Amino acid sequence: MEEKIDPEVALLTNLLFSDGGRRHYAEKLPYSEVDWNSLIRLAERNRVLFRFLRTFSATSHPKIGVSQRSLIREKMCECDQKIKKAIELVGMVQRALQAHDVGFVVFKTLDDYPDIAEDIDVLITRRDVGRVEEALFDLEIEPSLYKEGQFLGESREKRHFYFNLKDFQFDVELYPKFTNFGEEYIHEPDVIKRSRLSSVGGLMVRVPSPEDTLLITCVHSMYRHGGLIRLSDVYNVMGILKNERLDWRYIINVSYESGIMVGLLYFLAIVDDFNFKFYGGSLLPRYLANCVRRYPRFRPLSARTSGRIPLIALLSIFAYKFLFDVRKLRLRGALRTLKSCMVKTSGSALHSTLLAMRKYDSLKRWGWY
Repeated sequence: MEEKIDPEVALLTNLLFSDGGRRHYAEKLPYSEVDWNSLIRLAERNRVLFRFLRTFSATSHPKIGVSQRSLIREKMCECDQKIKKAIELVGMVQRALQAHDVGFVVFKTLDDYPDIAEDIDVLITRRDVGRVEEALFDLEIEPSLYKEGQFLGESREKRHFYFNLKDFQFDVELYPKFTNFGEEYIHEPDVIKRSRLSSVGGLMVRVPSPEDTLLITCVHSMYRHGGLIRLSDVYNVMGILKNERLDWRYIINVSYESGIMVGLLYFLAIVDDFNFKFYGGSLLPRYLANCVRRYPRFRPLSARTSGRIPLIALLSIFAYKFLFDVRKLRLRGALRTLKSCMVKTSGSALHSTLLAMRKYDSLKRWGWY
């Protein structure tokens, strides 16, 4: 028996993944049942708002009223302005870093293009932190706020530069490492060395290689965000698997050496299951497809908010990473992994509790969900 899907989730996922696919739930899209404000918030949380609106605006359906179309046009105009300002800021930051001869790569932020968040993530090396700070303070526009690493154990080496452009505030985040607590995942200088130029919004930007983009997405979703899987993560990685010739030997070697093999396979199982549900078949090499079949089926589309993997699965992923670090005698890294696990699993447990309490009208009335 097929699981019950919220109408907002069904409409969002169906239109987002419907380009040439099997159009799951396509026979009876629940236009009349949708709470449009909830749908917009859901798309925003999953970093797919503009892509969804772009697809939706081309849809002609008698049940879509004038007020809904007006809301869509308003949101598309707002998104368009935000995209232009974000690309403008990325261009200024990139020119400043190039002028100071700094090695860098813009990661995660542009994976979601044209859905760009307020945070612009820039990977640098530890030795370049001082020069990058100097470059950003000399930018064409002055930062409105500057902060070092924030609360909840964020690395002190991390930097935040806030810039105001018209009606938008952007946070340029400088990452000497990918992690909050200093645990080891991917060797950052290798990511910078393997980076490539890519055209994004008419601007040539230095971004990670496809292999590193996949690994970074996995690390951010499964480890840094505590098993939080956004639809944008699935959508982006499906695009990489479809359109890029990946060096799977590199991906497997890096994931093994950093102790994230279990997390990677679980993440790929989610993406591949999603592809099968909408398109049929597998996007993975045969030997990997056989491996990921052992992992439980978890579908982000079944959750009303951005989906989190089950707590027991999150614990097993961190346990493997911890034990692998101990085995490799990376004891400091193992302790940092344990600290990260405690923080992330606590957040996951709290999230699961709040979801279980959604049946109480008081939470809905307060606007928590």
